[in-house]
Amino acid sequence: MDFDGGGAVIARPQSSIICDAPVAPVRLRIEAAAIDTAIIAVGCTFALLPFLLAHAPLFLDRHRLPFFALAVLPVPLLYKLLWTFVGRDTTGMRCAGLRLIDFDGNPPSRSSRYQR
Repeated sequence: MDFDGGGAVIARPQSSIICDAPVAPVRLRIEAAAIDTAIIAVGCTFALLPFLLAHAPLFLDRHRLPFFALAVLPVPLLYKLLWTFVGRDTTGMRCAGLRLIDFDGNPPSRSSRYQR
């Protein structure tokens, strides 16, 4: 057994990445995330609207916190699931000019979107 690394590499493993698409710049990723976050914040506002219209005080205690959580937490999940069901990129990605592709340069299949 040779564990010291002295053996020669016979052949390099073949890369399965065929696509030459550039990686999105960080600035565009942050822009897309900010747009998506703003849309989710609007959705959370609508989720809290019944509490606001009922003139319920907005302080959180251990009795009110589960109701606020049940109203707000599903919004980001449903937002991501919406674009998964539709099979398109999120609004933030489209506004920033980004597109999601797989390693072959094709849009991901519906099953691979679910896995993401």
